[in-house]
Parts: sequence; structure tokens; C-alpha cells
Amino acid sequence: MSSHGTPIPMTSYACGPLNGHAEVPGDKSISHRSLILGALSVGETKISGLLEGQDVLDTAKAMRAFGAEVTDLGEGNWSVHGVGVGGFAEPEKYHRLRKLWNRRASDHGRYGDITNHSDLYG
Repeated sequence: MSSHGTPIPMTSYACGPLNGHAEVPGDKSISHRSLILGALSVGETKISGLLEGQDVLDTAKAMRAFGAEVTDLGEGNWSVHGVGVGGFAEPEKYHRLRKLWNRRASDHGRYGDITNHSDLYG
């Protein structure tokens, strides 16, 4: 039982779109997603407040390798010119990484060799 008394009917009316700007604290998972979604979009995505940890910077490198134009504008501001859904290109260095992986996959205990080849990732 509610102690708030008798409900009062309310009426709502259609209005125009909401406009505005929201600032939220930087978040690592949102930083990754904003780069990826920007790369999958057509046109420019502007990102501010990107957390620039090494893993997020690696995501930016990966999006560049897939063909998106990713630009660090400084102070957590980034621009991503996407290639659209289905527009990702196969990274050039992928073939070198795959060959190295195939060569090392049969050598048990040697997987660390692959991770030491940072030149393969961009």
C-alpha cells in the first residue's frame, strides 16, 4: 500500500528532439569501443576524453591497420575517419604474423617468441 494518496493523471505532449552536450568521465572500455565504432562508421567520429593507456593506444593502432584514419589531436581528443561496416582491410603485417605463428605453433613452449615481435603489430 502506498501512503502517497490518490494518483493524479498526467498528460504528455510530443516535442522536438533533445539537443545538448554531456561530459562523462573517461572509461577504458568506452575508449576502446569509441575507437572501434568510429572505425566501423562512415565519416568522422570526434572523441574527447579518451583514456590513453597502452591497450587503448594499441586499439588505435589496430584500427589504423584495418584502414581507418585515426588521429591523436592531443589532450585526449581524437578523430577517427571510419571505413564503414565491411570496409576493414586485411592488415599488411597479418601475413607475417600468421607465418611466424604457424612456424612456432609446433614448438611447445615457444609461444613467447611470437609476442616478442612487436614490429608485426604496427
